Amino acid sequence: MDLEHKAIERLKEAAKLSEFYYQKPLLLTYSGGKDSDVCLELCRRAGVPFEVIHSLTTADAPETVYHVRKVFHKLEMEGVKCEILHPRYEGQPTSMWALIPQKRLPPTRTKRWCCQILKEGSSPHRCVVLGVRKHESIGRADAEVAETQGKSKKDRLTFDFDNGDERIIAVCQTKAEIKIHPIVDWTDRDVWHFLTDAKQK
Repeated sequence: MDLEHKAIERLKEAAKLSEFYYQKPLLLTYSGGKDSDVCLELCRRAGVPFEVIHSLTTADAPETVYHVRKVFHKLEMEGVKCEILHPRYEGQPTSMWALIPQKRLPPTRTKRWCCQILKEGSSPHRCVVLGVRKHESIGRADAEVAETQGKSKKDRLTFDFDNGDERIIAVCQTKAEIKIHPIVDWTDRDVWHFLTDAKQK
């Protein structure tokens, strides 16, 4: 089975879980980057119902912001529900620039508090699709197709999604957030090849 077919099968299975246990379609978290674009196109090719959110960090390049707006406009014209989430911290509206003095340092490679505050936790009680890949970084080398978010790596649960790991059902029954990474085993080359091919169709 090729990577595209495998990713589509993962999305179809995740969509079944989402509809049955959460009574909602898959939720794609869209950053505006290449991996998000791949996941978006894969959702289309899988033919599954899905919604899309974008977590505004207030620190993205203008080109990224314009790209997200353009993609969301097109999706909305296609009837796909899209939402841009504005950042909040401790119940109040915020921004990256307001958070830096509160945290007493900007985000770094070792202290990436920005993702935790501005992106993670924005979709509780959903089955969520993310463009996470093992090849992105050392920190993601142990990522799996399906997992739950824990306070630490020790608390994280991972599932052998491709082989029908039934432990995931108990988590879905409680409507806990399940993260689905359909392209977790793709390389940069696989991503660029897919995007190039998609543009030609």
